[in-house]
Amino acid sequence: MAAAGGSYGLKASITWEVDWTGSGGTGGDLPDSVFETTYDVTVEEIQTVVR
Repeated sequence: MAAAGGSYGLKASITWEVDWTGSGGTGGDLPDSVFETTYDVTVEEIQTVVR
């Protein structure tokens, strides 16, 4: 665990699954697309809840 003021690496991604239908009964599947990015997030304050 990083101390307050440290940074964490953040990775976010989304996958699109696409199919389509056109007029006249045409259609099909397109290849899945994955979009992702990474960046560092600086932690300014850490809080904890204990129950």
